[in-house]
Amino acid sequence: MIENTSQMHEYQVASMAALESKIIDEWPEALTYLAYPEAKALWAAVSKIKELGQDSKNKKTDDPLLLASLMVKNGYPEATPEFVSDKLLVVGRMFPATNMAPIVGYLKEMYERREGDKYLATLQQQIKNGKIDFAEAERLFSNRRTEIAGVRREYILNAEDAAEFGRMTAMYRRQMASDNSVPRLPHALRKLQTEVELELDTLVLITGPTGGGKTILSEMIAEQLMDGGENVLYVLTELTKPQAIWRRLARKFDTPYSKLRLGYWEHRFGEELAKRPNGGHIDYFEANGVPLDQILNEGRRRRAHIILDYWDMLTLGSLKALQSMKGITMNKGDMIGAGLADAKGYAQHEKRLVVVVQQYGKDESAGPMDSARFKHRSNLYLKIDLEECSTGKYVYHPECDKNGDVVRLWIKPGKLDPNGKIVSAKDTFGGSAGNSYAVFMDGEHFRFIDMDTVSMGTVDNPTVLKAGDQISWR
Repeated sequence: MIENTSQMHEYQVASMAALESKIIDEWPEALTYLAYPEAKALWAAVSKIKELGQDSKNKKTDDPLLLASLMVKNGYPEATPEFVSDKLLVVGRMFPATNMAPIVGYLKEMYERREGDKYLATLQQQIKNGKIDFAEAERLFSNRRTEIAGVRREYILNAEDAAEFGRMTAMYRRQMASDNSVPRLPHALRKLQTEVELELDTLVLITGPTGGGKTILSEMIAEQLMDGGENVLYVLTELTKPQAIWRRLARKFDTPYSKLRLGYWEHRFGEELAKRPNGGHIDYFEANGVPLDQILNEGRRRRAHIILDYWDMLTLGSLKALQSMKGITMNKGDMIGAGLADAKGYAQHEKRLVVVVQQYGKDESAGPMDSARFKHRSNLYLKIDLEECSTGKYVYHPECDKNGDVVRLWIKPGKLDPNGKIVSAKDTFGGSAGNSYAVFMDGEHFRFIDMDTVSMGTVDNPTVLKAGDQISWR
């Protein structure tokens, strides 16, 4: 029986090496990250078979009998042909990996964590014995993490290759533009969609007031990616999976949320939630205390874009490692910055989009969660700006009702004015920073309406309504 995820991935790497021995050459560093003796012994056995078979056309590296024999010689006496076939090789056959990078990346993180924990324990003992102080411990721990981590060579672009890389990138971008596959913001917000381009290796921040449509905008981005054939991991912290689905269906099909909660269902709902013919789909994941690094690992495994809704409800996990050492602390701002750096690193290395959703902090000018780190770390920062009504007021809906009549709505004091804007507060790779885009928050239907693309109807002669009148919308 496979006991945990880390063990399964080690078995997967080792068994895939036996089934496709070229992996030994492609990922030689993977051996360093293995912790289980059987996985190490299997890897060494495959390496030995490759070495012995260099001059032979027959380099069969998945023979259970030969592998078991070599594993015994490599210090794992429990190995038998049955053990190799039924417990090790079966993992690679059941879960073949076309892309080993996410798996090796996961094992690398586990290795770094193990080595870091061991070194941290050593430093704690040295502090206890009075050999070093806390500042020296922090410096040593930082240096050790740098030594352990390293980077793969493909992450570095040599100067002699830069010109060719630039030319290829330019050709790729032109091709994407010609077939309309450049990622964009939701078509429903057409002016925003036209002027702001989403890069697939960026960190996007969406902020706004409570009930201001942050989740709706992130859902629309997820659907846009899905329709383009992309995979999206939608990480939920506030909503459950059913609630997220009901909200999405209520917005898409003008179906009351309460009706969906009671079990109402139509065939078209299933079609909307299913995987697209081009392979695009959205997977929902309830974080429930799962650390950020594990969420990013799951994203790597799925080759997915990630939407984190909400950020301040995530568990930053291993980033708190040093806090147990008295005198070495990470304040709230440090934790936010370190977590955002990890999320941005995922976006850059995996060439995926990471969308972070967060409410305003107490001091809006300082940014969400009272930390300017959010604004500075993000590549694209979209701020939903809806103001609270201090007194009751009437507003006109930008779409007429089913009879063609203008609809006038009464907004109670303390409620958000649905007339608002989305502000591009930062755009590192485009020219939209500072631009505002008018929207109407259609709260009853959980959706935005682009004010530039709808008719206000005959506003000069609106239907006369009184405060408290019941209005039937469409």
